Amino acid sequence: MVSLGLLAVWMTVAPPWRPPGRPPIEGDTARRLRIFVDVEAAHWVGAVVPTPRGTNLRHEAVGVFGRHREAVGFGMGWGLSQRWIIGARGDVAVFPDRTPGGDPTLSRGGSLYPYVEFLFARARGVRPYAMARAGIGAFASFRHEDGAWESRPKRVLVPSIGLGLGTHVFITEDLALDVGVTLDHRFNLRPRRDTPGFKGFTLSDGKLIAAIVVGFSRWF
Repeated sequence: MVSLGLLAVWMTVAPPWRPPGRPPIEGDTARRLRIFVDVEAAHWVGAVVPTPRGTNLRHEAVGVFGRHREAVGFGMGWGLSQRWIIGARGDVAVFPDRTPGGDPTLSRGGSLYPYVEFLFARARGVRPYAMARAGIGAFASFRHEDGAWESRPKRVLVPSIGLGLGTHVFITEDLALDVGVTLDHRFNLRPRRDTPGFKGFTLSDGKLIAAIVVGFSRWF
């Protein structure tokens, strides 16, 4: 409880770099620290599978607010100016999946990636933006076989690139509602199995993930 109280106080105080007597107004982003959290309100997942004739995109899952996929994001950013924001975002996700051979699995893990936002024309406290990001994550997949989940998961490294469009809607000068649409391509790098021992990773397949994301930002 003490920690929560200190966090609440910290979230309400003015940062030391803000000039005295010059409070920001709704929509200001320059020289401001952004801390945020968000969730996937809706998503679509497609499997990107290599074939002898090229690459095949196969529908895999669609859902809302945790159905077929639960994902939460968090991070921070810094306003370089009224137009540009840079930062880093992490996420954690749990979702059903399948092995390359088609066996059902349950995957869980997370990713971390830097991002950059370009904010468009300002309309009062509404700041629409375009976003780009790239990073890497790791997931563990538990296969369901013979009526039980295996105890030792399969590990996967997941580099990713993504784009997004959205808006920050400032409710007050320090608090904003964030709404965005994102599209990420995630590459599944699985341990090599064609030689004895561990010989690195190989690209097996990938995921294309489109999502509607909602959250809140606290600006300092």
